[in-house]
Amino acid sequence: MMRPANKTRGEVALKLGTHDLILCAEMARIEQLEEATGGMNLVALIAALQGRKMSTVKAALICLCIEGDAEKAWSAQFPGVTHVIPAAEAVLAALVPGDEPGEADAGAENG
Repeated sequence: MMRPANKTRGEVALKLGTHDLILCAEMARIEQLEEATGGMNLVALIAALQGRKMSTVKAALICLCIEGDAEKAWSAQFPGVTHVIPAAEAVLAALVPGDEPGEADAGAENG
């Protein structure tokens, strides 16, 4: 059993099939992701993730994974592409913590 993700640190837990992963957008991992995507800047990267571009989702998952085997988890997902949406959402949550729907509104109400 994997430890819980440390949300204070920006970690995000993801379960793909039988694989448990923890993602975290540490600066070195973001740089690795930029290199893996051919120098895609952060704005383009987020747009590609929101568009569910398969190669970008896979690269981000592998680069941002701090626990678990992201390559094995990605390769084990079949049939179809149902794993792409939760993977992309987890990567986006790691890259832009606290940007889940409704959280900005809640902050405005409390501010």
